[in-house]
Amino acid sequence: MKPFPKSLNGSRVTVMGLGQFGGGLGVTRWLVKRGAQVLLTDRDPAEKLARPLAELAGAIANGSVTLRLGGHDEADFVNADLVIANPAVPTPWNNIYLNAARAAGTPVTTEIRLAVDTLHRDRTVAVTGSAGKSSTASMLTLILNDDGRAAQLAGNIGGSILSSPRLPGEWTVLELSSAMLWWLTDGAAWAGLEPWAARVAALTNLAPNHVDWHGSFEHYVMSKSGIRRGQRAGDAFVSLFTEEQPAAAADVARATGGAWWEGAAVPTAAECAALLTSIDLPYVP
Repeated sequence: MKPFPKSLNGSRVTVMGLGQFGGGLGVTRWLVKRGAQVLLTDRDPAEKLARPLAELAGAIANGSVTLRLGGHDEADFVNADLVIANPAVPTPWNNIYLNAARAAGTPVTTEIRLAVDTLHRDRTVAVTGSAGKSSTASMLTLILNDDGRAAQLAGNIGGSILSSPRLPGEWTVLELSSAMLWWLTDGAAWAGLEPWAARVAALTNLAPNHVDWHGSFEHYVMSKSGIRRGQRAGDAFVSLFTEEQPAAAADVARATGGAWWEGAAVPTAAECAALLTSIDLPYVP
């Protein structure tokens, strides 16, 4: 495998997918700011991407960004120094363009990996689950800010980390999807990188979901487990899945051959009550 670029300045980076809503905007701008030569490729034609393309007009005009629209070309993946895959691409291990990059030894990763590597790991909290992860991550961000700690919400919610301004000592709460977790753990090897996990992690629950992306429920659950598998000794993992939904937890364990969430830290009722009385949560009618 080609080495992961130590410096992006002058590196040829293929970004796979801009998206009609500009999902690839943040990483493209970040790469350009660091001197990368970006080839932006998307299956949609320019007329469907008019709004996000307008925001890149300057970088396109000065040659920092080259466009390949209306389809992909394998050569753009083979000849790059780095490929940034769109995390929405299902079963990426079956994608002909990503496989062409891998066969050529080109490192392949996603925006979320570039993003987490800019964070202070000891001030990062990751949340995942089939339901409730957005609410949990949002509430954690409110709690941290209410307690006097600057905190930002990011990941699968809250916008691109790469384009967010930072504050000294800031905490980050990440909502992580199963696809993001696969890229951060098992998929990290595609770029020659070590798996990544947050210092503090939480699981809400698990239920059949996103089988189209993963190919099976077992793979979905395995990918979710990356939030804990990638942690180091002394890290914290919190979950009330078994306590709150014992039947569902048992069903998932039987269906997938294990219960990787067992042994998580479980807050006591007194600790939960003390937390709720110590913070000023907004009223939601």
